[in-house]
Amino acid sequence: MLMRRPTRIAEVVRFEAPRPRHPETLTLEAFIRAKTQCMEVFPRELRVRA
Repeated sequence: MLMRRPTRIAEVVRFEAPRPRHPETLTLEAFIRAKTQCMEVFPRELRVRA
């Protein structure tokens, strides 16, 4: 995940799923874990930047 100004890497979020991806990909456990990780990074980064 990239944060802006100055651009930096906030966290590397790994997500691997077969391609082509389909709407069903959104229900995969791996996707849900990656999304959860992203949702934890956003507020943390907002607090750091405030």
